[in-house]
Amino acid sequence: MTTFNAHDIAKAAKTAFQEAQLIPSSERVVALNEIRKSLEAHKAEIIRANEEDLREADVEVKAGKMSATLLKRLDLNRGDKWDSMLQGILDVAALPDPTGNVSYASELDDDLELYRVACPIGVLLVIFEARPEVVVNIASLAIKSGNAAILKGGKESNRTTTLLAKAISAGLLKTAIPELYIQAIQTRAEVSSLLELDQYIDLVIPRGSNSLVRNIQNNTRIPVMGHADGLCSVFVDEHADVTKAVRVVLDSKIDYPAACNASETLILHESVVYTIWPTVAKALLKANVKLLCDSVSLDALKQLSPKPSNFETLVSPSTPSSYDTEHLDLILSVIVLPSIQSAIQFINSHSSHHTDSIVTESDVAASTFCRGVDSAGTYVNASTRFADGFRYGFGTEVGISTGRIHARGPVGLDGLVTYKYMMKSKAPLGHIVGEFGTGKKQYKHKPLSAATVPFLDVLCTMYRDVKVTQALLDNLVGALRGLPILVLVTTAGSGAAIFLERPLVPGVTEGCEVSEETTIFLLRAVVLVVGNSSTSSSLMTSGTIAAFGRLPRLVLAIATSSSFVSSVSASDTGVLPLARVVRARGFFATPLEDESVSDSSPRVRPPTAVLQKLSAWIDVVARLPEH
Repeated sequence: MTTFNAHDIAKAAKTAFQEAQLIPSSERVVALNEIRKSLEAHKAEIIRANEEDLREADVEVKAGKMSATLLKRLDLNRGDKWDSMLQGILDVAALPDPTGNVSYASELDDDLELYRVACPIGVLLVIFEARPEVVVNIASLAIKSGNAAILKGGKESNRTTTLLAKAISAGLLKTAIPELYIQAIQTRAEVSSLLELDQYIDLVIPRGSNSLVRNIQNNTRIPVMGHADGLCSVFVDEHADVTKAVRVVLDSKIDYPAACNASETLILHESVVYTIWPTVAKALLKANVKLLCDSVSLDALKQLSPKPSNFETLVSPSTPSSYDTEHLDLILSVIVLPSIQSAIQFINSHSSHHTDSIVTESDVAASTFCRGVDSAGTYVNASTRFADGFRYGFGTEVGISTGRIHARGPVGLDGLVTYKYMMKSKAPLGHIVGEFGTGKKQYKHKPLSAATVPFLDVLCTMYRDVKVTQALLDNLVGALRGLPILVLVTTAGSGAAIFLERPLVPGVTEGCEVSEETTIFLLRAVVLVVGNSSTSSSLMTSGTIAAFGRLPRLVLAIATSSSFVSSVSASDTGVLPLARVVRARGFFATPLEDESVSDSSPRVRPPTAVLQKLSAWIDVVARLPEH
């Protein structure tokens, strides 16, 4: 990628996204599994690169140029982080496909149907700091949701993110998903240039400080989904249970202090200052949490007897800025307020609208808090650390959105799709708006029950380097007998021959001209068997490829050599649709002919893997509805 400029990167991402739209969603699951295998195979070198990044970062920390918190986030081998990262891929793969789902369906008129359908956003530019596993998390979500992605991690993790991205590309190479579907960049200059390319990039997702988010919002025309600081708080209400208060406050702070969903502020109702607060404070000090207290909470702690041994070093007065600071460490700002209403007002004024929790036994207080606090997550008697896509059941997350439009809170698959409207007229003459109005036809607007769009069936599969023999053709024709499938064969010296197993509709018989789009669109599926490059040129000039490129149904193409792929890809004859299909496909390189037989007439023994794939393809065709 270092030889590409920003324009090349963005254009390649958009091209990859567009090419992938005709790839079945099942291939995305295949891609995720291949990526997981690739990451596991390259684990040793990735961890070595991560250790190098850690060593350099440690030098920066000791020099005062980097925070210790950032260093902790950088460690990919910490605890179960690596295993959790790989498990996250499987979790995402197992989630339902978020695309293709119908959220609105209406019959506008007889034989005129309208559908609102979930679809990918397009090309995502995701900018994040330090945590290298985010590369894998976001790549998984992007692939599953049908989006291409350009990823920019922090410079402190360049070695790690580079190798993670290479492993992801290696996994994609084994699938039909384009290799450049996921790309990683390294420099800020590339980011600045990419932010200008709104013709290619559809959404920017910055993960990091408020200053990072604001800087990006101010320097691009591309929509930005802000993932800002995590200024989370816990409010201990006057009706709180002391045991719950200790558990929730402690977990919210110490489970992982460097996380954006760790609490930074503890708000106490004035009635618990001398009852619950001392017990909570002792638990926090035992965990070595530094307490920045306002005057009321500090006075209460000064009355502790005996005082904890670390009281003098860990308890100190707060300042006004304490309540606007994301500590990302074992530090907690404490303030006492007179009521739940004042607590809500304080949170809405000082928080980053991420996640806030109340500890209370009062249903009225719980309802008031959850409705009044303007944050992406409002909890009752639960740790703020639950604000996480994995814990929500999203598999993983792009991050936490603190905005109010489109996606909010942990952003998983549902936050990475938008929708489009699809309409189809089944009337003999189609539909026109001029037929409706006063004194004319009226719209029915009759609700339809539909989970998916009935007329969408697309699957494209290609196999390469398969030897075309008469026995192979006989096998294909036999296997596809009885299905509405056209088999077009071009082999050396034979030109193009057409085999229709049965009439598809009245007027369509053997020998029809496949170059006519009206014929192509009547088919449920097409098998295209292509010979060497010398015969592929005659096929391309016939106009048939252009028709196939617009085919909204199933296509199985078998090419005998890579030269065909090269000739089609390099063609300037207006056959880009199929050229894109060719480049987007994964290829199977095992010949069908049994080369172990030495006589002059070798037997054809299709490998089991080929037969299994062909069988699966035929099963899909068999399930398609008739036209």
